[in-house]
Amino acid sequence: MSAPNAHDGTTQPRATLTMRGGGWVILLAIALVLLIIVWATLAPMLGKRHLGDGHTIESYGFQLTPLLVERTDLQPSGNPRDFLPALDVQSTVRGSEQAVYNESHRSRYVVSRDRVFGLVHNGEARAYPISLLNGHEVINDTLGGEAIVIAYSPFCDAPVAFSRVVDGSTLQFGVSGLLCESSLVLYDRALDGSDPMRHEASLWSPLLMEAISGPFAARGVQLTPLPNACTTTWADWLHAYPATTLPERDLGAIRRYKSISYARNYLSPRLDFPVSPIPSAQELSALGLSMKSPCIAVWIHEKWRALSIERLLRVSTTQEVRIAAVEVDGVMIDVVLPDGPGVARATRRDGEPLTAIPCLLYAYRALLNPQGACEVLPITP
Repeated sequence: MSAPNAHDGTTQPRATLTMRGGGWVILLAIALVLLIIVWATLAPMLGKRHLGDGHTIESYGFQLTPLLVERTDLQPSGNPRDFLPALDVQSTVRGSEQAVYNESHRSRYVVSRDRVFGLVHNGEARAYPISLLNGHEVINDTLGGEAIVIAYSPFCDAPVAFSRVVDGSTLQFGVSGLLCESSLVLYDRALDGSDPMRHEASLWSPLLMEAISGPFAARGVQLTPLPNACTTTWADWLHAYPATTLPERDLGAIRRYKSISYARNYLSPRLDFPVSPIPSAQELSALGLSMKSPCIAVWIHEKWRALSIERLLRVSTTQEVRIAAVEVDGVMIDVVLPDGPGVARATRRDGEPLTAIPCLLYAYRALLNPQGACEVLPITP
């Protein structure tokens, strides 16, 4: 259909909007706008809000009174709350079956040289691959009949395990999106499906081993690390504990497990977030170590002492399996040193449980030994 031109009597095509003429673009834009509006309306009702803008602490919705650390020590990580979903372990797999599993699947779970965080609790052994911890940072599990949590601070390369039974209540933890001295900060999650903004969660620092804000901080609740834990290779752990199990991984997160790595962070001398106190350049030079040298913090006679893995390697035996012996305040500790970066398995020679936390040197200094001198064992020439 054409309309006559009022000036010369000719006819011009009338503009009409059709699907072929581009109308589908407008309809698609309208549909997307409506979808965004619906999502923005329903997400708060469904508890799906991404709390935390990555920059301001207040946006994370946590109660910050009382706050038991300096406000400047608490930093947004750049990510929102629960940017990594905590893994709530539902089932486990046998470590002895992993070789067969790897042969029959394209996506291998754990192989000999992979680093794992190993834990023995109430006679039951379990390994948590570091790749799994990178992808979740928090794992809620049950081991040896007790509810436990594994909290991993990747910048510090520091995994630590605690009981989830606190003051008679079994808690479940999540990733807060905040950091304290460059280390992970946990929060206890609402378990009843209620609005997370209405749940009076507490914040917890695994490496300070206490609640640092909220109701549990007001009550002065502290955490006690579980003993008999280490970061070692899968081959070493499986050899030491043939009956070990592993948490069944989230098959929907395999790509995330493969993509997250902090290897470059460990090689870089830079600290991406504020940390204090840290070893001075003079201290590091005297020690012959770097800010990010891997250590094992051991709890002996009510205080933390640092064992340098680099120094242990210098005094280890030259057998097929390297072993170093070191005396810490009168306690003899034997350390197996598998072939791999930042791995060691320490035990007390007297058979008593050993509480140990693998970590980088700066994390030991800032979080575990802030008031003491930067002493590192063993003393080597």
